[in-house]
Amino acid sequence: MGLVLRRSPNINKTELAKHEAELDRLIKERSDLLAGVRQVKDETSKMRSLLREFNAKKRDAINAIKIKNIEANNYRKERDKVNAKIKGFKKEREKENNTAKNLIEKFKKLKEKAPGGDFRKMQKELSILEWKLQTSVMEVKKEDDLVKRIETLKKELSGHKDLIELSKTIDKHRKQSQKFHRNVLKLSEESQKHHEKFLPVVGEIKKLEDEIDKINKKKAELTPHLDKYNKELDGLTQRLRELEADIKKIEAETEAISVGATEEELEDMAKTVYKKFKNGEKLGLDDIYLLRRFNLV
Repeated sequence: MGLVLRRSPNINKTELAKHEAELDRLIKERSDLLAGVRQVKDETSKMRSLLREFNAKKRDAINAIKIKNIEANNYRKERDKVNAKIKGFKKEREKENNTAKNLIEKFKKLKEKAPGGDFRKMQKELSILEWKLQTSVMEVKKEDDLVKRIETLKKELSGHKDLIELSKTIDKHRKQSQKFHRNVLKLSEESQKHHEKFLPVVGEIKKLEDEIDKINKKKAELTPHLDKYNKELDGLTQRLRELEADIKKIEAETEAISVGATEEELEDMAKTVYKKFKNGEKLGLDDIYLLRRFNLV
């Protein structure tokens, strides 16, 4: 059985009623505060859950960007490799074009000093006449005339020998330039294919980065509210601690008034109750008030 504290016949009933009313008020405030704490904790929990969701989405987006970056870098690497070849061919083409251009200038100056006539037309005519001489049957006179014309053409062309050789060299450089140009065109198509694969991946990366920006914006909007609730929760918790101390004090003061005992007497009674508590005996409400009053429980 618990220690029964009997009321003194000389107690101040007004003071006792005042303390009991204050105790009821504090207990009600504590109950309201606990309800408020539960509500704030619930809201805080929802916000933290939302933050975890945002963070998960952000991690997914970052991981997706890493994968897309590898893919984009591979396409860019292949494109750049082809572009390097294109650059080399363009350089060679330019070299051949410059050589041909310089030779053409030399050709023009040499032509000014050469005998008259168009050596290209002479070459064409000579080729036709030689073919005709080899493949046609004709009268002797016509054949002799044909042979004479061939000899005349050869003699005239001998005066254009340097021009002819220079023209061949120019043609050689032009053909080489055209070859490099064809390579440039072919590789440009290949480079474009790599580039066309590269661009969509870059677009996907941009979308993922935009998604991360949106997530960060939502987090930034949520954080102040969460901070506000945390601050509110800290205030409520602090007030609860203060209430617990006030309640403990009022309980003890109320009990002291009720039994008309001194502080020393109450402390002695509390020690006695504590021994019973340690022995496992059942305590009454008055007993618990005493233990709380002297911080024994």
